[in-house]
Amino acid sequence: MGALRSVLFCGCYAVGRVLERAAHDAALLAYHAAAGLTRLEDVRAAIARQPENNGVVELGEDYATSGLTDWEAAFYPRFLRPEDRVLLVGCGRGRDLLALREHGYRVEGLELVPERATAARALLTRRGFSPDVVEGSIETAALRGRYDAVVFAWFCYSVIPGAATRVSVLRRVAEHLAPGGRVLLSYIPCEAPPRAAAIRVARLVARASGADWRPEAGDVLWLSWRHRIAHYTHLHWPGALAREVRAAGMAVAFEEAGEIGTAVLTPAG
Repeated sequence: MGALRSVLFCGCYAVGRVLERAAHDAALLAYHAAAGLTRLEDVRAAIARQPENNGVVELGEDYATSGLTDWEAAFYPRFLRPEDRVLLVGCGRGRDLLALREHGYRVEGLELVPERATAARALLTRRGFSPDVVEGSIETAALRGRYDAVVFAWFCYSVIPGAATRVSVLRRVAEHLAPGGRVLLSYIPCEAPPRAAAIRVARLVARASGADWRPEAGDVLWLSWRHRIAHYTHLHWPGALAREVRAAGMAVAFEEAGEIGTAVLTPAG
């Protein structure tokens, strides 16, 4: 390539990258402005419709009997004892609930989505286990007695909208822990707080439109054109989870932020 062609090539490429970034940023702001128009009930409805595994795509019929994932198989046995009474929050159609039962743990399920709770009960029954699955939200469902461990299923903690709500949930759960009890959870880690401009736009639109919730730093919102709704998840950067845990009167006994963040919480003191 000659000198003139090389200069023109580099110039056109640089302009293209600038336009590409500008278009991306403009789209991000527009998406978050749209998300700011949604109400909390819409966000919760979208959360209930999100796929139950990794939040990206619903898997096939064999998913419910596929057993623990590699990270679950490495994490849970370190902090659960077979004699523990365990509550699994967000048990979905019963994949991890069934797997933990088959490993000998005394686990009960809690599931927000009615059809998934029904499927989990049916799965346990077919496998010869008692169908101990309660339908409801961890925020409001009646919790029966005390648990040695409360486990938030795969990224379940990351789809509770709002730091104040997550703190309130942890406080509520702590009240139902037996002596020596602990909370196990997974979350979506990131290296640093995400860019705040888009969230600020979403908050301004939410305030102007009278929406009953305010997106926060770390919230990731993506839109479903078909459902006219904003899907939601929350990212935690180093130290962010610990702040929520302290606000709930608990302590982080263990935390590991790899591709999947995992943590064990205990009552403070």
